[in-house]
Amino acid sequence: MVKVRPVIVCGLVAVMAAVVWLLVTDIALGPTLMIVVALGLQTATGGWVWAALRRRSGAGASAIEILAMGCAIGTVLAMVSGVLLRPLIPMDFGWAVPTVVLLAFLTIARRAKALVEPRVSSPIMWPSLPVAAAVGLGVVLGLAAALVNIAHYPLRWTGDWSQYHPDMVFFEALSTGLARYGPGQSVFMAGADFRYHWFTYAWSGQLTESFHLAPFVSLTRVLPFVTVLATAALAAVWTGRHTKNPWAPALAVALVTSGGYLGASYGILLNFDSPSQAMATVWMLALAFAITEYLDGSLGRPALWVIGAMGVACAGGKASAAIVMIGAVGVALVLGYLGQVAWRGRAVWVLVTIGPLSGVTYLLVLSGSASLGGLHPLTWDLRASTVQGLNLSSTGWGIAAGTAFLLMAIVPRWAGLAGFWLDRQRAWSLPSVIGIGLVVTAVTPLLLFSHGVDELWFALSASAPLAVISAIGVGLAWERLSIGGRPVGSLAVLSLGVGLLALVIASALWVQGDNATVSMRAWGPVAALATVGVLAAVGAVLMRRRIAAKPLEIGITVFITALVVAASLARLTPAFGPLRLSSAEAPVGAESRSTQSSELRTVEFDVGGQDGPAKNEWSSAEVEAADFLRDHSGRADVVATDRPASSLVPALTGLRTFISGVEYQVARGRPSDVIDIPVRVAIAERLSVGPNAGDLEALCSTGVTWLWVTGPVVPREWQASADLEFANERVSLLRLGPAACPELK
Repeated sequence: MVKVRPVIVCGLVAVMAAVVWLLVTDIALGPTLMIVVALGLQTATGGWVWAALRRRSGAGASAIEILAMGCAIGTVLAMVSGVLLRPLIPMDFGWAVPTVVLLAFLTIARRAKALVEPRVSSPIMWPSLPVAAAVGLGVVLGLAAALVNIAHYPLRWTGDWSQYHPDMVFFEALSTGLARYGPGQSVFMAGADFRYHWFTYAWSGQLTESFHLAPFVSLTRVLPFVTVLATAALAAVWTGRHTKNPWAPALAVALVTSGGYLGASYGILLNFDSPSQAMATVWMLALAFAITEYLDGSLGRPALWVIGAMGVACAGGKASAAIVMIGAVGVALVLGYLGQVAWRGRAVWVLVTIGPLSGVTYLLVLSGSASLGGLHPLTWDLRASTVQGLNLSSTGWGIAAGTAFLLMAIVPRWAGLAGFWLDRQRAWSLPSVIGIGLVVTAVTPLLLFSHGVDELWFALSASAPLAVISAIGVGLAWERLSIGGRPVGSLAVLSLGVGLLALVIASALWVQGDNATVSMRAWGPVAALATVGVLAAVGAVLMRRRIAAKPLEIGITVFITALVVAASLARLTPAFGPLRLSSAEAPVGAESRSTQSSELRTVEFDVGGQDGPAKNEWSSAEVEAADFLRDHSGRADVVATDRPASSLVPALTGLRTFISGVEYQVARGRPSDVIDIPVRVAIAERLSVGPNAGDLEALCSTGVTWLWVTGPVVPREWQASADLEFANERVSLLRLGPAACPELK
């Protein structure tokens, strides 16, 4: 019998941390307990699956590993179950079906122990002190960043508030809409479709609907805690399995929770303004960890089920993550055949599993939108380096140099990969080869494509597993350097100091320029790397006799350690600041205007008025109106609002709208639906004036039952068609009656 005490104890610690976090962030005790129970059930279900795989292969696992992989697997199972079973399971509890099925299986199987007792017993171990400490460090760093971010997202306030990221309002509307109506119906345009990487938002919305949580609770409170804890745990346990260095797990955790690019922005993995990026980091780490464990023989063939599920999660959560992982395994397979490694056959199985599944997921979830996509091949126009102000000039050579400088800013987090190459036996080890594959698939889009932002998602997705592999490489380098009890303490202090100096230099130069300009900012990554290189070389020369090692080995170890240290604290640099000023996701608004098909470019209408995404402000009056509408409407109701550019009404009410969130629907709707948007926008803007016969016919044929009109005064023209049900100083709510829509009789 496998002892589960370590899992129970570690699980209780996580539960207590979750309770404290939710209470501190202004969630009442009742919802807090329900949320924690749901998260516990999902994690326990996924944890049992992972523990069963470990037991079948005879490999041991720590309690933190079971819980971390359990969280990743459990959230995916819950999300998929909730979406597929939404029409069948009452009260939005479809996400709980995997847990119910597992409990039923375990209960029935007690009579036939062979079904549940593993063929090979393996221990569930207590986590090592370095791993446990690293997880604690990651939780502190990650939740501290989340607390800073939450300051922009209060759940209640007096007066107006405009600090919510415009995309977060869109995300909340999308989340609730997915949970209520499924992925086939757009909450922004009744009767239309919406093509997007929505897996994260479906999971979040299911929690919101199941427990009737207030808007934004799940996305701004629950999801940050889950992603911080799971990311820190996955990074720590993966690192701990490959190096005995005591501080390598902490370094890996810092790289994924507080790390970033050295002298460039858009490098934050746990970006809480982009929930899909944060959750995709968890799923990406789980996928990469499962793949490496399967390839090295620590897991048997049944692990392909988990690998396939996590591949689907990555494809539907952030397509770039799946593309990067498939490409990395493909590159590793080529290198594996060249080196005649033992795991190349298993790599084929991995590709056969995640390749088709990810492709099908992409077709079902993302393909078919009006946007043609933002990546433009082999052009210097709108390069990522241009957007970030890293070019030396506006010429081709200046932009090429800027692209090189951007790469210099990105690679410090990956620099530890060089640590594997200090030992010939480890140079072509599995983590090293996978790391090479990740680098290739991360860098290639940045070199070949331009868009300004989208080409960076591949490097960011790859940075999660690469951060762990980099920390492992650094740990192995120090293990090699300290063989025989060599005094390396002073060298470690030097590496830390040099890394901090590089961070200061990159930060100081970053503020000397601005986005989309040519300035001194461009030299930040160059100056940082040059400083580290010079000081590492000097340190190697001065310390070579004391340490009795080759100067080149000493220099490389100091160089990669300093770069990784600097990258691990990059979230503290000014480069992170501008991130909130731009879209947390791909720049949907720009995409909707610049990358539509030619036939859609002829459709012109104004969506950038006072109520557009840039005007993202509301007060308790809008919340009061939304609460009334929630209490007096059903899921079949559709709302028409005179704020078509804003996503606020569906976000606060959870109801489908006649038209809202126009910028997002234009980019992510199907072309046949987007053609109708200008007509709907015009009708919506006339709501504050009064109805005409044509407008009423369009509203009624779409199923509109409620009108959300800005202001306390409603035109008299509505009196014959609608009843005023609610009004305050900011909003009037009218219910359409049979006089307007005979079908409502």
